[in-house]
Amino acid sequence: MKSHYILISLLLITTTSKQESEISFPNDEIYELTDSSFDYHINNGEKYNWFILFYLSTCGHCSRAKEEILKIYKNYNKTKIRFAEIEIQNNIMTSIRFNVSGVPFIILVENNSMFELQKYPNEKNLIEFLNTSFNDVKDEILPFPKKVSFQYVVYVMMTQQLQGLADYFSELIYKYSGKQISIKSYQVILFGLLFIILIGFFEYWLLSKCCGSDDDIDKELEKLIKERNEKNKNKEINNNDNKNEDNKNNDNNDNGNMDNVNISEEEKKIEEEKKKEIELEEKEKKNEENKNDNKIIKEKNE
Repeated sequence: MKSHYILISLLLITTTSKQESEISFPNDEIYELTDSSFDYHINNGEKYNWFILFYLSTCGHCSRAKEEILKIYKNYNKTKIRFAEIEIQNNIMTSIRFNVSGVPFIILVENNSMFELQKYPNEKNLIEFLNTSFNDVKDEILPFPKKVSFQYVVYVMMTQQLQGLADYFSELIYKYSGKQISIKSYQVILFGLLFIILIGFFEYWLLSKCCGSDDDIDKELEKLIKERNEKNKNKEINNNDNKNEDNKNNDNNDNGNMDNVNISEEEKKIEEEKKKEIELEEKEKKNEENKNDNKIIKEKNE
């Protein structure tokens, strides 16, 4: 009746906490079953016929069904019928095991067989259901399901989510195009894979356009490495040339300095010789003057 609650509860199983329903059963007379205790109570000890209510704590229909059950359950205390309830939101394993698609879900279990209530759970229908003989409804009897594995539970949850997504897409198509198309869960998987493949191709194309292929990148790196090596070689050659030129210039400067030293020494010698010549000339002039003076004095004396 409220199948959408099942889908929501599967999504929120790890985060939602158990909520109290509006109507609570007396625990000493109506068993509160869980995933771990379900088989123990159903199969342990004396064989009983079990009346089991699968409910959701937030479901209004479940609360009204509990009200109707409370009106009649005491009439069956001395019979082979035992009453139990199980909350599906916190007991996913059992709800998937019995393929609970809507709540309230009510079954009657007898000798590893079960019979589902197909009518609204009011007092009259519940009494009729409890008084039903399995021999009268052989065509409607179902085998009691076995335990399910955790892997199966995960698989069912995934398929339910995918089917919910498929139904959502179907509604969108009908809303905007007016065409009623039923999309299946496997089609959603195919569309998802196709979308991922298209995204991968688009990313590859975009990277090849923007950045080039891996081979192009490798070639560019090789070119850059070669250019860098050539630049380093050229720098080394230029440095060596500059060093050689500097050495040559230094040698030339040294030679030039030596020449300058030699030239200055020769000039000094020439100047000294000139000075000596001038001094000799001056001495000779003085000697001549002295001689002339002596001659004059002699002549005067005579």
